[in-house]
Amino acid sequence: MKRHVALLVVLLAACSNGAEPPLASSTAATTSTRVPTSVTVETTTTAVSTSSTSTTSGAVAADAPSQSPSDAARDGVVPEIAELTPQQRIQPLLTADAAEGTWVLSALTDAVINASMDDGCAIGDSTGRYGVDFVCSVEYGEIVLADERGEIARAFPMPGAKPSWIHLTDSWVYAGRIGDGGLPDSTIVRINRADLSAVIVVLPAPFDGGSSWQPGWFVASPDQIEQFLPLVGQGGDFDGLLVESWIGPVVVDLEAIDVFVEQFLAAG
Repeated sequence: MKRHVALLVVLLAACSNGAEPPLASSTAATTSTRVPTSVTVETTTTAVSTSSTSTTSGAVAADAPSQSPSDAARDGVVPEIAELTPQQRIQPLLTADAAEGTWVLSALTDAVINASMDDGCAIGDSTGRYGVDFVCSVEYGEIVLADERGEIARAFPMPGAKPSWIHLTDSWVYAGRIGDGGLPDSTIVRINRADLSAVIVVLPAPFDGGSSWQPGWFVASPDQIEQFLPLVGQGGDFDGLLVESWIGPVVVDLEAIDVFVEQFLAAG
């Protein structure tokens, strides 16, 4: 557990700022000129500790950005999100430990959300493209892989589709969102644990669904959306594997999800 001390300090710092603690945790199987929006929030002055096994010297500064510009560009993260500190950016919804680090389903902290309301919840260039140039803080979620120092190794931004469930197998991270009245679109995510490549499929809701999504996301057709219900279900009326969720019981059919995902890869 020592290698996750740094992450836990970050998560506890977020919780101390009014964030909810993780609701559950799981374990791995065998386990245009950009017009920036200014977001000013109070930050802790306590440095994020590194683990005793770290080979680096010193501690990570509490006001350091959560990601470098190059890493944010690689992951498709809006620059203003990357400029937030980990304590500002990470409000954990679920965590799952794995050999490669800790997977976190995350939302923005309440302090950041409140600070963005002067701009109607926008963080970034609100004259640009949603999900690419700016996001709405209230709707924003991420799937984050944190390394042993608690730093973000990879981030998978989920604007408008805050993820609600996660499950790890030996080879894959499965996750997704079950749409609701606030954010009606659903998603299915499959991440390769070896190379961190991801397939993200959005299933737009027939009414009030979003229309602007991340580059590289697949968008399911109406016929493909009909396949969703057998894949993922919420509540006790569905058969399948019970996975970790912060919205109540969620069951999934992993084999069916694989078939569903592979059709998008095959189509390119």
